[in-house]
Amino acid sequence: NLMASAPEKNVAIEKTKVRKMVQEVLNTMTGEQISVKSGHITQQVIHSPWWKNADIVLAFCSMDKEVDTTEIIKAGLQAGKVVGIPRVAGRHLLFHQIQSLDEDFAVGYCGIKEPQAFWPVVDPARLASQSIFVLTPGLAFDRKKNRLGRGKGFYDRLLAQLQAYHHLQVVPVGVCFVEQLLERVPLVPHDHPVEMVITENEIFS
Repeated sequence: NLMASAPEKNVAIEKTKVRKMVQEVLNTMTGEQISVKSGHITQQVIHSPWWKNADIVLAFCSMDKEVDTTEIIKAGLQAGKVVGIPRVAGRHLLFHQIQSLDEDFAVGYCGIKEPQAFWPVVDPARLASQSIFVLTPGLAFDRKKNRLGRGKGFYDRLLAQLQAYHHLQVVPVGVCFVEQLLERVPLVPHDHPVEMVITENEIFS
């Protein structure tokens, strides 16, 4: 996109400002606050009908100052769901199936735990008509379920790709703290919304 339009440039500037603002708020949160809030979010997630219906959970390993997904991942494994964790491969995310969080993970992008490249891949193109719960990170969301990522576009590309597989029931679910819920997230046309947003206090669907 060499010739970004003026409005798109303005949105890009606004996104940078909003990212900085949200990150500053997150940086003030203590480990204990994050742990307590993440516990409430975990309960909201695993008691939701979308979670119960899902055969496959595409989760993520958390960064610092982000919703801690550890217990969500463990709950998925305990419930016998196929759990995939992403590995950055060029401009895309590849999900590999894990059996446990005690496996020998690699350290990937930004120091986040990543699956080893030789672990089995969860390939949506090869799946039967299954229901996929996509746990979706974001720096900010709004009540219309728009999402602001960290600017790399990994999840916008992933969600666009998954929604092209019409035989799958794909449910992208954003998880965030109430501090990350904005009145309005700055958007450009290729930004992908989620189907619901779960905070420690409520669910927007």
